[in-house]
Amino acid sequence: MPVECVFTVGVGRGASFVYETTQQDHIGTSLYWGGISAYESETFPTFIDLARNARGFLDIGACTGLYTLVASSVNPKLTTYAFEPVPQLYERLRRQVALNGLESRCRTIGKAVSDREGWETLFVPKSVYPDTSHLANVGPHDSRAVSRLEVEVTTVPRALPAEQAVDLIKIDVEGAEGSVIAGMRDLLARERPTLIVEFLPWGSGDWAQAVLDELGYRYFHLTDQGPVEVESATPHSLSPHRNYLCAPSGDTNVPLLPERLSRASR
Repeated sequence: MPVECVFTVGVGRGASFVYETTQQDHIGTSLYWGGISAYESETFPTFIDLARNARGFLDIGACTGLYTLVASSVNPKLTTYAFEPVPQLYERLRRQVALNGLESRCRTIGKAVSDREGWETLFVPKSVYPDTSHLANVGPHDSRAVSRLEVEVTTVPRALPAEQAVDLIKIDVEGAEGSVIAGMRDLLARERPTLIVEFLPWGSGDWAQAVLDELGYRYFHLTDQGPVEVESATPHSLSPHRNYLCAPSGDTNVPLLPERLSRASR
């Protein structure tokens, strides 16, 4: 049942954040009735473990800011950069950050992320919370269900201060993960962050994995039973929306994974 209110969400060890939801916000509805475990339950246990020890977090495709809020609530020393190009979602993101008093350590950026700077066409579903918006060069397109919006694009290195440490990155960009990852290849090589990426059957996942393979990353499918190591992050056609943890081989972040870590081949 949809709700419209401001409420508190607990994330364990005494940490919590407040979230403002409307009747059209399906993320807020899930959180209100089921808590943090009701939304992407396969991802948050691992994400929270990693966020607790991170110095810098990039939330690329932040939507209304849930991952930014969770990470900031479990780690009061964390610096976050949250990117969201859809105007109505960006305003909700800024509102959530302000409600939690996080403006001093959470920078919100109303741009799409790519491998270059400039402007691109974004396909935006005709809904109050168009969280499946995608750039015109990736993803399926139904002209009857979306509108076109010209949005500014930037690269991760361009948006960050040169001295900013980055340990954790979440990417949910509806098929544009290839250009996002290619655009920050040097940062990945230098900082060796852990990534959580939604790979879709369409889009540029192969491009993204080619860059990560070259940099020596390992892949873990995030499941309700825990992270399972796989040979690649290619989504299954019967379950297209899947989050994968991408960890560089030998990186000190790997031991931070939950003890339930298991290994499998695909």
